[in-house]
Amino acid sequence: MPERGRPRLAPGTFGAVRFSDTRSGRVSARSQYRDFAGVIHHKRATGDSREDAERKLRASVVGSARGEIWLTLDSKIGELGHWWLAGLRSLGAVQRSTLQNYEYDARIVEVSLREVRLRELTARVVDGVVTSLAESDPARARRLHSTLGRMCDEAVRMGILDENPVDRVRAPRKAKRLPYALGFEQTRMLRSELAAWLKANSRPGPQPDQRIAIMVDVMIASSARIGELLALRHCDVDLYATPPTLLIGATLVDDERGVPSRQAHTKDERQKRVIVLPPAIVAALEPLVGSRTDEAPIFGNRKGSWKRAGTVQRVLREFVRDRRDVLEAVGIRTDEITPHLFRRISATLIAAELGVYEAQRQLGHASVQTTERHYVMPAPLTGAAAAETMDRLFESIVADNFDAA
Repeated sequence: MPERGRPRLAPGTFGAVRFSDTRSGRVSARSQYRDFAGVIHHKRATGDSREDAERKLRASVVGSARGEIWLTLDSKIGELGHWWLAGLRSLGAVQRSTLQNYEYDARIVEVSLREVRLRELTARVVDGVVTSLAESDPARARRLHSTLGRMCDEAVRMGILDENPVDRVRAPRKAKRLPYALGFEQTRMLRSELAAWLKANSRPGPQPDQRIAIMVDVMIASSARIGELLALRHCDVDLYATPPTLLIGATLVDDERGVPSRQAHTKDERQKRVIVLPPAIVAALEPLVGSRTDEAPIFGNRKGSWKRAGTVQRVLREFVRDRRDVLEAVGIRTDEITPHLFRRISATLIAAELGVYEAQRQLGHASVQTTERHYVMPAPLTGAAAAETMDRLFESIVADNFDAA
C-alpha cells in the first residue's frame, strides 16, 4: 500500500512550530500558516522564550486582511478603524454620506485610544475612556461608544476577538431634547426679515443668492431637507398639473473629492414622495422653473451645477448675525436657525392643523414616532378641543339638573 503524504493544512491553521536559538540568546519560532484563500505563508517570530516566540508567531496571523490592511491582536485601535472602514468600502454596504460620518467617528476612536492594542482592549479600558470623555463631551463619548462597538463586532465576527468588550460598557445617557420649531407668527416674521435682508444687503463682494428666500419657502411648504431641495431638477416640478406637484426623489451628497453630486434616491429610499404645492409656492417657482424635460438643477450655482448646502447655511449665519436682536425680540432662538429648522416648522404646523399622521406622510417617515420625537414641537396650549367637548357635556348635565329641580 503506498505511503500517504503529509496532510494538507486546513485554511486558517498552522503547521508544526519549529524553534531555534539566536546568537543573541533569544528564541526564534518558525511555522507555516495557510490563510482562508488557501495560500501558504512562512511565518517567523522571535521572543525571550519558546512560549513568548510562539505567542508572537500566532499573533502575527490571528487576524484578517482587508486589502493591504492586515489586522492582528497586536494591531492598534486606529488600525482596527482603518480595517473596518476598508470592509465597508469594499462591500459598498453604506451610502457615501454615511461612510463620511463613520470616517469621522473612527477618527474620534483613534484619537481617544491612540496607543491601545487589540489584546489590551478590555471593558475596563473602554469604560475608562468613555467615562473620561463624557465629562467634557457626552455626545462625542456616545459616538465613540457606538463606533467602537461596531468595529469590535466585526472583529468578533471575523474571529480576531473572542468577545466585544464594549458590550459590557454603558453608553453615556443622552439628554432628552424636545424638538424646536417656530409658531405661525414667528415663521411669518422670519420669512419677512430674511427677504428684506436679502434685498437690502450691500456687502462688498458676491451678494447672497436672492433665491434663498424662495428656497426657505419651498422647504417649509414641502418639508424637504436641504439636500433634497438642492437636488430638485426642472423635470421634478409640474406647476401646471392639477394639482401642481413637486417630486422629492433624490438628494445631494459629496463625492470623494468633496464635490456635490446627485444621489438618485433620498436619505431612505422609502422616502420618495410627491408633494402638492400651495398656490403661493407655485407663483414663487414660476420664474425659476423651465422645461419639464430639463434635468438641470432649479437652484444651481452660478455655473449651473449643483449648489452646495454649505453656501445656504453660510448665508443664513450671516442673516442671523445681522438680525439677531430683531429675531430674539420675538422669542426666536437664533442658534436654531439652520436649514433643518424649516423641516421641523413644516412638521409642527401640519401636525397642529391636520394631525401628526399627516405630518408623518409629508416628511416621508416610516414611523410616526420619528415625527413626534424629532420634528413636532409640543403645543404650548393643549386640550382646547377637549375643553369644548367637556363644556358641551357639562352644559347638558347642568340642564338636566335644572330640569330635575
